[in-house]
Amino acid sequence: MDSADPKPERRNDLDWIRILAVLLLVPFHTARIFDIFEPFYVKNAELSVGLSYLVVFFLSRWQMQILFLLAGASTWYALRRRSGGQYIGERLKRLLVPFVFGTLVIVPPQMYYALLFRSAAPASYLEFYAQFFQFRPPGMPDYTGIGFSWAHLWFILDLLVISLIVLPLFLGLKTRTGQRITAGLGAFLERGPAIFLLALPIPFVDELLPEVDGKPFFIYMLVFIYGFLLMTHSGYQRALDRYKWLALGLALACTTIMGAVEFAGVQFADNSPGDALLFFIRTFGLWFWLMAILGL
Repeated sequence: MDSADPKPERRNDLDWIRILAVLLLVPFHTARIFDIFEPFYVKNAELSVGLSYLVVFFLSRWQMQILFLLAGASTWYALRRRSGGQYIGERLKRLLVPFVFGTLVIVPPQMYYALLFRSAAPASYLEFYAQFFQFRPPGMPDYTGIGFSWAHLWFILDLLVISLIVLPLFLGLKTRTGQRITAGLGAFLERGPAIFLLALPIPFVDELLPEVDGKPFFIYMLVFIYGFLLMTHSGYQRALDRYKWLALGLALACTTIMGAVEFAGVQFADNSPGDALLFFIRTFGLWFWLMAILGL
């Protein structure tokens, strides 16, 4: 949709992608109880290779990233009718308030249950709640139930921080100069398969910028920006529609290769050709999934 459009239609496709991505969090976190990859708050005695790869491994390739991308797309619509100050106020109300409430009310029972599972819980929940605000020892995951954590609410916190960090960029893209830039970029990326070029920054961001609290924060920020950018010009959506099947095929190929390497237990030496190839397959595969989902 062009940035000159005065009154954009409701993007029901984006709404449905968001709904489905959120609903998929239920089987994803349920499968985490049975997966073979990492510890969790509770773990079943018998684990499942099938659930590990068909649910956890598959969804983790793109699930959280598509939510950040959709949040960026929603920001473009929000800023069409809000000033920067209004947007900040809305973000604080819709994200900070639920984050604080959830951290104080929803997360502690989850952590307490993790301690119960490990037979390490205090005699009462009230006694545990006082201990909940203690700092975790360095390197100890929150899945143990020990120490303070915002658990799964990291998504809300990261989304809030990213929204505030990139706001000046987005306000700049709303100006006449910014609109000319996004229109020119949209026209370029609509030519041939140029839309695939948006995969190129992903490996550099992944390699050069560190994780934050164990999460690829800057990858999330990049796809958030992409989500905003894709809404600024109709050329982006035309390109996504044109190459959605190719993107889907590439995404499936990348995920299949990664899954096969993981399943076979193949270990490449750091910085070896195989290690580098797998790195690019993983990072490019993310953009292929995002392209396919948005195009379809």
